[in-house]
Amino acid sequence: MSDNIIGNNLRKIRQDQGLTLSKLAELLNTSHSYISEIENGKKSLSLNLIMSLSAKCNVNLNWLLTGEGLMYKQEKERPSNGIVNIADIPREQIKQWIDDFWKDLDEEKKVWLKVEMKRQFPEFVEWLKKNEESLSEQNTSPDTVANTG
Repeated sequence: MSDNIIGNNLRKIRQDQGLTLSKLAELLNTSHSYISEIENGKKSLSLNLIMSLSAKCNVNLNWLLTGEGLMYKQEKERPSNGIVNIADIPREQIKQWIDDFWKDLDEEKKVWLKVEMKRQFPEFVEWLKKNEESLSEQNTSPDTVANTG
């Protein structure tokens, strides 16, 4: 994303929690150079890391991705073990998050989300090919179109 909202917000989270690049990378099971590249706008944050960051650091996904709302989720939303694998998240929860997120996205962010969905969910590629025109015409989320079609 050209304005690097996600990278800037990742840096804010890391600094707010008093974490070094290495400590955050260790927490998210990735490299410190990857975290640095995200913060500097050279790489994109994967969906897996977005979900892990939300779970392990109690970060509000909407704030992370858009800069809007509160930085942290309410305490009651904090997962019990802090370890998140995208495959373990119920599809309905992911679909709800996508619907909520999709509503206010500009075109650049919609493209980013489609790319991430294709990377994380290979079955989404075929569905998207069938429904791409409907998405453009209706300006609705992938899940909404799938449920109505």
